[in-house]
Parts: sequence; structure tokens; C-alpha cells
Amino acid sequence: MQQVGTLFRTGKGAPIPRPLVSEVADLLPEYSWPTRRRRRLGTPVVQRLIIISVAALIGSGLFWSLTEGGSQARTPESIGVELDQLATWTGFGIDQVTLKGHRFTSDSDVFEALGLDQARSVFSFDIIAARQAVEDLPWVEHAAITRVYPDQLLVEISERTPYALWQRGDHYVIVDNEGRVLSAADPSTAPEGLLQIAGEGAATEAAALSALLSGHPDIAGLMRLAERVGGRRWRLHLDGGSLIELPATGAAAALADLKAWKGLTKLLAAGDAVIDARSSGRIAVRNAAPSPGEAAGTRNIRELIMRAG
Repeated sequence: MQQVGTLFRTGKGAPIPRPLVSEVADLLPEYSWPTRRRRRLGTPVVQRLIIISVAALIGSGLFWSLTEGGSQARTPESIGVELDQLATWTGFGIDQVTLKGHRFTSDSDVFEALGLDQARSVFSFDIIAARQAVEDLPWVEHAAITRVYPDQLLVEISERTPYALWQRGDHYVIVDNEGRVLSAADPSTAPEGLLQIAGEGAATEAAALSALLSGHPDIAGLMRLAERVGGRRWRLHLDGGSLIELPATGAAAALADLKAWKGLTKLLAAGDAVIDARSSGRIAVRNAAPSPGEAAGTRNIRELIMRAG
């Protein structure tokens, strides 16, 4: 579910309870420029010349007032501050910021990234820098910022999709399908349906593992955790306590051998087995835990399932 956050503030930056500007605007009579007067402005070229002339007059007036008739030299920074104040006084201050499209990113993080304390008006606000700062937030994949004159900003956010819950020691984080860490997580409150992974390097290889298991729904449906071993290969933890040891290379071929074996379904249903497919063309099965009376640290080789022909 998407959230919409809206910030209102006065010229001094303090929050105000409701959009007073829009309420005042509703009280003003609707104004329509007479058609006859529009025609008197002439062609579009003439209209542009008029606009440029008016802008030049306004600019000259601002220069005269800010430099005391041209007699005082002013730094760009000091002039910028006064121009920003002037823009705020004339109704072009940033008084409303609307956020759309975010779910996992907090409003406060977005407002902080926008840097509104440094930009008092829509003219001094740096859209490019603000957009980059918002996109640097962990959950944000893309951000679009639009000026809505005279005094508003619209920020539309597209977030990354949570893909896997990555266990790192005693800590858990949510990652996307590229392995980017999005946030810390509590397994009990994390989004449902995430792939469970563990081990160094598991985050960046999780999407490839899912693609590999897409043709093996019987295994994928039972998998509760995929553990990356030594940063090179996968160990699949299945419901019922069984494990599947995949090789560092040739994992697809090993899974194909498993799929071709008719006794796999029965073995997976029984549980408590280690299915070792690390040797090319051979699959061995052993007990996942020592049987009663078995010496500690040993494993009972139960059955040699398949040998390359």
C-alpha cells in the first residue's frame, strides 16, 4: 500500500496544521483574462518580447535595490539569500511538500534528504541534488521531483522490491534481487514470502539460485533456507530436516540428476537425510544425524543412489 506524506510550513519553517494558502485561494474570485485584451498582445513573438521586457525591468529594479544603485559590491551568496527571502515574501517559498509512492521509506528520511533547511524558495531549491540525495536512501530506486508553482514540491518515489531475508550471524537484513541491503529486519515481522538465505555472498547470488530452482518446484517448495558455503556453493535446508549439498560448479547438472531419480520424492518425504550431489554423476545419501549407538562424529552411508553410466 502506498503512502502519501505532506509537509506544510510557514516562511520560518514551522509546521502549520492545514493548507492555509489553498483555503485563501478558494476565497478569491475566479479571474479570466478578456479575449479582447489577449488579442491586443499580438503574435506570440510580441508576447515574448513583452515578457522579456517586463522581466528585464524587474531585474533592473532588483539590482538597483540590492546594490544601492550600483554603488555597493555584493557577493553572490548575500544576494542569493535576499533573493530567496524576496521570493518567499512574494509567495514562492516552499510551503508544501507532497510525497507519493513510498511504503518502507519514512517521511522524515525523505524530508531530510531534500535539504529543505537550505532552500527557502522554489527558485533556490536544487532539484538535481535533492533527487540524488533521495535516491541514495536504501529503499529508493527512483525519485521524481516536480515544482508546482508557486509554493509546492511533488516528490514521487519508486521503491525497491524486497527479495530475500539474509541471516548474518545473529542479525537479519532485507535485500533486493541485486543483493542491496535495504534495512535491518526482525524475522517475525519481515514481509512474507521472502527467500531465506544465509552465509557470506548469499545476497548477490540469491536471484541466480531462484532461477536455478525454478525448474525444480518439488525442491523449491520444501526449501526453508539456502546457505552459501564458503562463498562458493549452496547447501539447501529443507522441511523435515533434509539437506541437499550442491557443487560449486555444475549445480544445474546435479539438480537434473536429482530430478531424474524416481526415489527422490519418497526420500524428501521421509526427511532427515543428507543428499550429496557434489560429485559429478553420483549422488550419495546419508543420515542427517547419527543413529542410536552410532559413534559420535560419524555418518551412516545409507545408499548409493546413482553412478554415471
